[in-house]
Amino acid sequence: MRPAFYGIILISLLSIIAAGCSPKTTGGKTFQKPNLDISGADIAEEGNHSLAIETGYNGALLAGSATTPFLDFNVEDYNRALQENKKIVLNFHANWCNICKAQQFHYFAAFNGLNDPDLVGFRVNFKDSETSNDEEELAKQFGISYQHTMVIIKGGKRVFKSPEALDKDQILEAIKKA
Repeated sequence: MRPAFYGIILISLLSIIAAGCSPKTTGGKTFQKPNLDISGADIAEEGNHSLAIETGYNGALLAGSATTPFLDFNVEDYNRALQENKKIVLNFHANWCNICKAQQFHYFAAFNGLNDPDLVGFRVNFKDSETSNDEEELAKQFGISYQHTMVIIKGGKRVFKSPEALDKDQILEAIKKA
Protein backbone atom coordinates (compact mmCIF):
# COMPACT_ATOMS: atom_id res chain seq x y z
CA MET A 1 0.00 0.00 0.00
CA ARG A 2 2.82 2.43 0.82
CA PRO A 3 4.55 2.16 -2.60
CA ALA A 4 1.28 3.10 -4.32
CA PHE A 5 0.86 6.09 -2.01
CA TYR A 6 4.41 7.29 -2.71
CA GLY A 7 3.83 6.77 -6.43
CA ILE A 8 0.76 9.00 -6.33
CA ILE A 9 2.69 11.67 -4.42
CA LEU A 10 5.56 11.50 -6.94
CA ILE A 11 3.20 11.80 -9.92
CA SER A 12 1.44 14.76 -8.28
CA LEU A 13 4.72 16.56 -7.66
CA LEU A 14 5.91 15.96 -11.22
CA SER A 15 2.60 17.31 -12.55
CA ILE A 16 2.96 20.48 -10.48
CA ILE A 17 6.54 20.98 -11.66
CA ALA A 18 5.55 20.41 -15.30
CA ALA A 19 2.69 22.91 -15.00
CA GLY A 20 5.03 25.50 -13.53
CA CYS A 21 7.48 25.09 -16.41
CA SER A 22 4.92 25.43 -19.19
CA PRO A 23 4.43 28.79 -21.00
CA LYS A 24 2.25 31.34 -19.19
CA THR A 25 -1.19 31.86 -20.68
CA THR A 26 -3.69 34.64 -20.22
CA GLY A 27 -7.19 34.62 -21.59
CA GLY A 28 -6.48 31.63 -23.80
CA LYS A 29 -3.43 33.27 -25.40
CA THR A 30 0.07 31.94 -24.99
CA PHE A 31 2.61 34.74 -24.93
CA GLN A 32 5.82 33.99 -26.72
CA LYS A 33 8.49 36.27 -28.11
CA PRO A 34 6.78 38.13 -30.95
CA ASN A 35 8.28 38.17 -34.42
CA LEU A 36 8.75 41.94 -34.63
CA ASP A 37 11.54 43.54 -36.60
CA ILE A 38 13.09 45.92 -34.12
CA SER A 39 15.96 46.95 -36.36
CA GLY A 40 13.82 49.58 -38.10
CA ALA A 41 13.88 53.29 -37.41
CA ASP A 42 10.50 53.25 -35.66
CA ILE A 43 12.04 51.91 -32.43
CA ALA A 44 14.62 54.07 -30.73
CA GLU A 45 17.96 52.55 -29.89
CA GLU A 46 18.50 51.98 -26.21
CA GLY A 47 20.28 54.99 -24.79
CA ASN A 48 19.04 57.42 -27.47
CA HIS A 49 18.91 60.77 -25.67
CA SER A 50 18.15 62.99 -28.68
CA LEU A 51 14.36 62.67 -28.48
CA ALA A 52 14.46 62.63 -24.69
CA ILE A 53 15.99 66.11 -24.81
CA GLU A 54 13.06 67.31 -26.94
CA THR A 55 10.62 66.04 -24.32
CA GLY A 56 12.51 67.65 -21.49
CA TYR A 57 13.08 64.27 -19.86
CA ASN A 58 16.58 63.02 -19.10
CA GLY A 59 16.10 59.24 -19.28
CA ALA A 60 17.08 57.19 -22.30
CA LEU A 61 14.24 57.05 -24.83
CA LEU A 62 13.50 53.38 -25.50
CA ALA A 63 10.42 53.75 -27.70
CA GLY A 64 7.63 56.14 -28.51
CA SER A 65 8.20 59.73 -29.52
CA ALA A 66 8.89 63.17 -28.12
CA THR A 67 5.11 63.41 -27.57
CA THR A 68 4.62 60.02 -25.87
CA PRO A 69 7.96 58.73 -24.60
CA PHE A 70 8.77 55.32 -23.14
CA LEU A 71 11.90 55.92 -21.06
CA ASP A 72 14.39 54.17 -18.85
CA PHE A 73 13.28 55.04 -15.31
CA ASN A 74 14.95 57.73 -13.28
CA VAL A 75 13.40 59.41 -10.27
CA GLU A 76 13.73 62.97 -11.63
CA ASP A 77 11.71 62.16 -14.77
CA TYR A 78 9.16 60.19 -12.75
CA ASN A 79 8.66 63.07 -10.30
CA ARG A 80 8.34 65.51 -13.20
CA ALA A 81 5.65 63.34 -14.82
CA LEU A 82 3.78 63.22 -11.49
CA GLN A 83 4.03 67.01 -11.08
CA GLU A 84 2.73 67.51 -14.63
CA ASN A 85 -0.21 65.20 -13.79
CA LYS A 86 0.67 62.80 -16.63
CA LYS A 87 -0.80 59.35 -16.93
CA ILE A 88 2.20 57.12 -16.16
CA VAL A 89 2.81 53.54 -17.29
CA LEU A 90 5.36 51.60 -15.25
CA ASN A 91 6.74 48.37 -16.70
CA PHE A 92 8.66 46.50 -14.00
CA HIS A 93 11.34 44.64 -15.91
CA ALA A 94 14.28 42.35 -15.05
CA ASN A 95 17.18 41.96 -17.48
CA TRP A 96 17.40 38.22 -16.72
CA CYS A 97 13.68 37.55 -17.31
CA ASN A 98 12.79 35.97 -20.66
CA ILE A 99 9.13 36.97 -20.33
CA CYS A 100 10.24 40.59 -19.76
CA LYS A 101 12.50 40.49 -22.82
CA ALA A 102 9.66 39.24 -25.01
CA GLN A 103 7.17 41.65 -23.47
CA GLN A 104 9.50 44.62 -24.04
CA PHE A 105 8.73 44.42 -27.76
CA HIS A 106 5.01 44.76 -27.00
CA TYR A 107 5.64 47.92 -24.95
CA PHE A 108 7.83 49.33 -27.74
CA ALA A 109 5.16 48.61 -30.37
CA ALA A 110 2.39 50.07 -28.18
CA PHE A 111 4.25 53.31 -27.44
CA ASN A 112 5.43 53.68 -31.04
CA GLY A 113 1.76 53.81 -32.07
CA LEU A 114 0.67 56.35 -29.45
CA ASN A 115 0.45 60.13 -29.75
CA ASP A 116 -0.70 61.31 -26.33
CA PRO A 117 1.11 64.29 -24.76
CA ASP A 118 -0.45 63.42 -21.38
CA LEU A 119 1.15 59.95 -21.24
CA VAL A 120 4.67 58.81 -20.36
CA GLY A 121 6.00 55.30 -19.83
CA PHE A 122 8.94 54.00 -17.84
CA ARG A 123 10.80 50.70 -17.87
CA VAL A 124 11.62 50.14 -14.20
CA ASN A 125 14.39 47.69 -13.31
CA PHE A 126 13.24 45.11 -10.77
CA LYS A 127 15.50 42.77 -8.81
CA ASP A 128 18.23 42.68 -11.42
CA SER A 129 21.83 43.88 -11.74
CA GLU A 130 20.69 47.37 -12.84
CA THR A 131 18.09 48.07 -10.14
CA SER A 132 18.66 51.36 -8.29
CA ASN A 133 17.55 52.24 -4.77
CA ASP A 134 14.87 54.51 -6.26
CA GLU A 135 13.51 51.61 -8.32
CA GLU A 136 13.48 49.36 -5.24
CA GLU A 137 11.50 52.00 -3.33
CA LEU A 138 9.03 52.40 -6.20
CA ALA A 139 8.48 48.63 -6.31
CA LYS A 140 7.81 48.61 -2.55
CA GLN A 141 5.42 51.56 -2.87
CA PHE A 142 3.27 49.65 -5.37
CA GLY A 143 3.65 46.22 -3.77
CA ILE A 144 5.40 44.68 -6.77
CA SER A 145 6.07 40.97 -6.28
CA TYR A 146 6.94 39.95 -9.82
CA GLN A 147 8.89 41.33 -12.72
CA HIS A 148 6.76 41.94 -15.85
CA THR A 149 4.17 43.76 -13.71
CA MET A 150 2.44 46.78 -15.25
CA VAL A 151 1.17 49.70 -13.17
CA ILE A 152 -0.73 52.73 -14.46
CA ILE A 153 -0.89 55.92 -12.42
CA LYS A 154 -3.45 58.63 -13.12
CA GLY A 155 -3.88 61.76 -11.03
CA GLY A 156 -1.04 60.56 -8.81
CA LYS A 157 -2.92 57.36 -7.86
CA ARG A 158 -2.56 53.78 -9.03
CA VAL A 159 -5.55 52.94 -11.23
CA PHE A 160 -4.28 49.68 -12.77
CA LYS A 161 -1.93 46.87 -11.75
CA SER A 162 -1.35 43.55 -13.48
CA PRO A 163 1.39 40.95 -13.01
CA GLU A 164 0.30 39.22 -16.22
CA ALA A 165 2.36 39.17 -19.41
CA LEU A 166 0.38 41.54 -21.65
CA ASP A 167 0.57 41.85 -25.42
CA LYS A 168 0.46 45.13 -27.36
CA ASP A 169 -3.34 45.21 -27.64
CA GLN A 170 -3.81 44.47 -23.92
CA ILE A 171 -1.32 47.21 -23.02
CA LEU A 172 -3.15 49.71 -25.23
CA GLU A 173 -6.53 48.65 -23.80
CA ALA A 174 -5.30 49.09 -20.21
CA ILE A 175 -3.94 52.55 -21.04
CA LYS A 176 -7.22 53.51 -22.73
CA LYS A 177 -9.36 52.33 -19.79
CA ALA A 178 -7.19 54.01 -17.12
